[in-house]
Amino acid sequence: MAGWIKLHRKIINSTVFDNEKLLKVWIWCLLKATHDEYEQLVGRQIVNLQKGQFVTGRNAASKELKMTPSTTWDYLKVLERNQNIDIKSNNKYSIVTIVNWELYQSENEISDNKSTTNQQQINTNKNIKNNKNISIYSIFDSYSDNADLRQALRDYSIMRNKIKAPLTERAVTLLLNKLDTLASTDDLKIKLLENATLSNWKSVYPLKEEKQQDKSKQGKPNKFHNFIQSEDNQDLDAIADKRREEALKRLKGGG
Repeated sequence: MAGWIKLHRKIINSTVFDNEKLLKVWIWCLLKATHDEYEQLVGRQIVNLQKGQFVTGRNAASKELKMTPSTTWDYLKVLERNQNIDIKSNNKYSIVTIVNWELYQSENEISDNKSTTNQQQINTNKNIKNNKNISIYSIFDSYSDNADLRQALRDYSIMRNKIKAPLTERAVTLLLNKLDTLASTDDLKIKLLENATLSNWKSVYPLKEEKQQDKSKQGKPNKFHNFIQSEDNQDLDAIADKRREEALKRLKGGG
């Protein structure tokens, strides 16, 4: 396969770049796509391909990418959800189309550098916005069926991006493990996430009110017990003194 492709430097700021396997599949798609319209023979069928398209299948893609068929297809579907590609499949093959192929790969871009740069900047920003959190959102979706909890996780992720401390896949795993440790219910997990989001924290922590309640439950009985115990001691001393006085009176009367 001859020729070359264009790769914008802005890709380093996208979530595609954060996942090495997803980046590999994306670049593979760019390299596989045709630069010219042509007819390709697939089995006994002729397929008309437009610029930015290519024909593939799970097994063929798996062999070229050196990944399992299921893993290969999962990453292709991630790119499709991210609007990087479009996939049309039948029972024999799939046609993959690179979205905005003409915009990024057209040779006419060279003749109008200023116009192209401005337009490319606009579309790159749009792609970055669409790419944002795609990989970790899929982790959130597999973590819970609770829509409110998934939304709380997304809000927390957006906050992390705003404070320039975006979540990595490893950080997401640590976050979910900590949530499971601190909270046994989805409602409590949501409260922890909302508290962390509002406070711009890089992790989740136990709620303060729960800590105070635990301390109050442990501290008050001891003070109350000591107070009662002190009064009981005073009553016993008074009774003992009274009984001694009565005993002395009886002795004197008997004498």
